[in-house]
Amino acid sequence: MVRTALVVALLSASRFAAAGPGGLAAMVGIGVSAENDGNGDTGFGVTLDGVLAVRVAPRLSLGIRGSIGTPFHINDVQLGGGYYDTAIYDYYITPIDLAITALYQYRRIWVAPWIGEHFSFVAENDSGYIQGESQAGSETRLNTDFVMVGLTVGVDLYRFGGNTLAVYADYRDSLESNASPSDGAGYTNWSALTVGVALHRP
Repeated sequence: MVRTALVVALLSASRFAAAGPGGLAAMVGIGVSAENDGNGDTGFGVTLDGVLAVRVAPRLSLGIRGSIGTPFHINDVQLGGGYYDTAIYDYYITPIDLAITALYQYRRIWVAPWIGEHFSFVAENDSGYIQGESQAGSETRLNTDFVMVGLTVGVDLYRFGGNTLAVYADYRDSLESNASPSDGAGYTNWSALTVGVALHRP
């Protein structure tokens, strides 16, 4: 039900952003992210964030938000017994978020809470031995993982033309936990904190 509502809201927001009469607000940012997969694996990556919204009030804009990060690496070593020897699974997971957002601007400060869907593009490389025979393989897939919520906060530093150079921070976390993840990597939920610089059009 939540995901169906999000799909409808995203479609409505994209049409509204394309045709809305209030003028566009936008943000494109890049930052460093501290990430956690909910299974004890942590790491750092680079995330590209973007917002496209329509002004519906002097300080408020509504629209869509997207982000994509560099691959997050999970190494899963399984020690077998009997006929089974050690198997090694390497997962490279690219995090992707697509969401609806409300962007509120007050002077140089802007705040944008959001809710959307988290996807992961998974590249899996397997190696090891099964029943004494060497095994190796690879697979790629796109998973639909969780409903995500996040909050972006930014500060405009320098204005040029109709744009500003800004710094921002974004925190995101999953609303739900996938106890049996389809990617096979123990990828049960996701959280990340991003700090970066952005080109912002208020």
